[in-house]
Amino acid sequence: MDSKTIERRAPHQPRSEDDPLVRGLGRYAADVPMAGETQAYFVRSPHAFADIRSIDTAAAKAVPGVLAGSATSPSTRRSPVAAAAS
Repeated sequence: MDSKTIERRAPHQPRSEDDPLVRGLGRYAADVPMAGETQAYFVRSPHAFADIRSIDTAAAKAVPGVLAGSATSPSTRRSPVAAAAS
């Protein structure tokens, strides 16, 4: 910069939207409830590589408000390696 150039900077303006966002209080479009909206929950086994023989979803389906219950059996699950080989 030569001696004739004057450097000007805008004064610092604190951002008003930062405080709620960093405290986890921000509101996003996805947070607005919509009419008829449903939610999905996925439950995974806490046991890695467990040999799960069956899952009874009847109790979950009996809860008021539950629309569906599903379980993937080990026989229908395919690893990417097995899928590529077949």
